Amino acid sequence: MKQLALILATSAVAAAAGPACKGSKLEKGSFCSKVTSGCESRYVATGVVNAQCGFSDGQCLTVGPFCDPPACKAEAVISNNVAANDNRLESAGSGGYVVELANGDTVWTQNTYGHNQRGLGQAFDASSARDWSRAWHGQCHGPDYKKAPLQLRYSFKAGDHVITSVKVWNVPGAGHHAGKIGVKYWTGSAWEDVTNQSPEGFSDRIDSEEMEIQFDPVTTSQFRLDFWAHASAGNPTCVGATEVQIIGCKG
Repeated sequence: MKQLALILATSAVAAAAGPACKGSKLEKGSFCSKVTSGCESRYVATGVVNAQCGFSDGQCLTVGPFCDPPACKAEAVISNNVAANDNRLESAGSGGYVVELANGDTVWTQNTYGHNQRGLGQAFDASSARDWSRAWHGQCHGPDYKKAPLQLRYSFKAGDHVITSVKVWNVPGAGHHAGKIGVKYWTGSAWEDVTNQSPEGFSDRIDSEEMEIQFDPVTTSQFRLDFWAHASAGNPTCVGATEVQIIGCKG
C-alpha cells in the first residue's frame, strides 16, 4: 500500500507538469494496438499484458510494459511505384478486385471501372502527369462516393514496415476529384485509423494536385486509403487518384 501510494503521489506531481506517461520497453516481437482508456487513447501491449496509461482524477496512472513508437530514420517511398505497373488491370478476387504489382505487392479495391487505362495498377505507375491514361478510378454511375468511400488496400508481399506518411495525387479532372481521404492500417486483426492525421484530404479541386498526408508512424503489413468524393465535385460519379506513394522504412 505504501509503495502504491508513493507511485500515485509521484504520478500526481508528474501529471501536474504534463509529461507523457512512460513504461518499460516491450521485447521485440510484442504486438501493440491502440485502446481508449479514461480520457485518452494509448498504445498498449496485447498478448503480453493489458497495459494502459491514462489520467484519473488528475493523476497519471501507469502500468507497463509499453510500446515505443515505431522508428524510421531514413524515409523513402516503400510502395512499388514503377512504370511496369502501367496498364495493369485488377481482376476479381478476395471479395473485390486485386492487382499484383511488378514486385509482388498486391492492391485491392471493392469495385472496378474495367479498363486497363483506368486500372488500379496505374495508381502505382510512377506517373503523376495530368493524364487519364496514367490514372485510376473505380466503378462509375452506381456507387455514391459521397456516402461510402472507394477503398484502396495495399498489401506488402512480405514483412511489416514502418509507414510515416502517404502522398496522393488527385485525379486528372472530369469532375471526379477526391476530397476527404481516410487512412487506416492493419493491426493483425482489424483495420485501425491512424492517429493525428493531417490534412484530412484535399480542400481544393485541382487536377492532379499533390498532397502529403502525415500521421503518427505505424508498423504494418497492410495499408488502406478511403477515397471520398469531394463535397464540391462537379461529377462525383467516379473517384480515384493519379498516383499514390507510401512513405516510410522497410522492415
